[in-house]
Amino acid sequence: MPIKNTIALIFLVILALNFFIRGIRYFYKSSKIAFSKDTYHTFLCENCTATYKLDGLTTKGKIKFAPTKKIDSIGKTKTMYKFTCPECGKYVYQQKIFDTTINKGMGLIRIQADQAQSENFKELFIKCILPTIIGAMFFRMFLF
Repeated sequence: MPIKNTIALIFLVILALNFFIRGIRYFYKSSKIAFSKDTYHTFLCENCTATYKLDGLTTKGKIKFAPTKKIDSIGKTKTMYKFTCPECGKYVYQQKIFDTTINKGMGLIRIQADQAQSENFKELFIKCILPTIIGAMFFRMFLF
């Protein structure tokens, strides 16, 4: 195997390891911030149509094993969890209100994120996804 191909293969392995390690760190950090006591999540009750906020620890306890309903249509996306509403006291679906909800391309691109998640995504993009894309271009140059 020529030295050029060996260097390219080592470079590809390093990029793959970086991608997986940074991805795991992103999901761990994102969930840690999302379920901290300082983070608040907004929900909308399906029964009484009341909007209320829960802190991260309470939210984690309520949605961890709750039945989940995700409604994806061309115009909108809804994520609903079934637990007891603190306002009316009924066990019904509660719609999670995200800070950022984007539907583009006839519903092919859907993004639902809170503020803390979008800040972490910038770091993931710069340190993980961007080097992988640039590295793939260099890898292609080494082989051809």
